[in-house]
Amino acid sequence: MARADKLEQALRRSPGSVRVEQLVTVLERHGFDCRRTSSGHWVCLHPGRVLDVHFAEPHGGGEGFLKLP
Repeated sequence: MARADKLEQALRRSPGSVRVEQLVTVLERHGFDCRRTSSGHWVCLHPGRVLDVHFAEPHGGGEGFLKLP
């Protein structure tokens, strides 16, 4: 099993907080094109335009965790 697959399974089992890099890895694995803008935001677009994902990096110099619902 690939590293990205294990990561996705872990996130599905226990959502809560996720590192920005982990979220980008999982989204890219599912065909999204993720790009960081100059203002610290991420834009992840799916070629089929099924879904677009936009999020901002956490502020304050922390570990870079995002809270998931």
